[in-house]
Amino acid sequence: MPSFTLFKKKDFDRQYERIKKYENIADNMEMEIALYLEKVSNDHLSDDTKGKIRSMLRQISELESIGDACFNTARTLLRKRESREDFTAEQYAHLRQMLRLVNESIAQMIVVVGGRKENQTIDLSEEMERDINTLRDQLKAQNIQDVNARQYSYQLGTLYIDIISSCERLADYVMNVVEARLGKPSLRYQGLVMNIEKKTVTANGESVALTRTEFDLLQLFLSHRGQVLSRQELMDTVWNDVVVTDRTVDVNITRLRKKLGPYAANIVSRQGFGYIFEENTSEPSASS
Repeated sequence: MPSFTLFKKKDFDRQYERIKKYENIADNMEMEIALYLEKVSNDHLSDDTKGKIRSMLRQISELESIGDACFNTARTLLRKRESREDFTAEQYAHLRQMLRLVNESIAQMIVVVGGRKENQTIDLSEEMERDINTLRDQLKAQNIQDVNARQYSYQLGTLYIDIISSCERLADYVMNVVEARLGKPSLRYQGLVMNIEKKTVTANGESVALTRTEFDLLQLFLSHRGQVLSRQELMDTVWNDVVVTDRTVDVNITRLRKKLGPYAANIVSRQGFGYIFEENTSEPSASS
């Protein structure tokens, strides 16, 4: 990987604009396909067909998120370029290692999506995701040591870990596409994993005991990451057969947050609008 300080500005700008263009195309395609599937779902369909439509909706949402993750990485590289600092040779080697793993997971996702479901397996994708998560944890720990040892600046370390984290999130979206395609009943965000069939939740490997209402809320949030959900939408979905007030929604979300540990901060209130499950765009890399 060449040094971006030596990379010609016009070439960098051209690649950046290309990524931005395709991210916008992905956004528009997701909206068009989702609108079409929603119209189709209004017809009288069998439960099996409705399940297939839900699976397709989830797949296109996660595929669009992959485009978002790519653009976020490009924006981080733009910030690094503007800082006029460059990564060390070791950082570049680690970035190539991470990108190679992510590229392999994307290639496997394409195999799964393009093939017959009954001939596919989730095992290889799960193995790749574990390798990516392990590498992320190793690089984050090493980055803290390197910054504290003043091998490079805190700012550069933060940009470096932003890219590593974007790659790991991209791999999460890839895994979600695979699971949706194969009908595996789980949702995940980083180390937060929901098994829809078994009704279990783990946060960074630790079991989280949720009530049915809390489970339904979390499922809704993870299914609509990055989207503001009004209290009315939450009431119509989670309490569709019961009359409740805004206060009921707020109390249950407060209880849910208390149980999610490090992921509590991802559920954010938007005053006057509702709630959103925000995806972290950056993570602290070391003590300042």
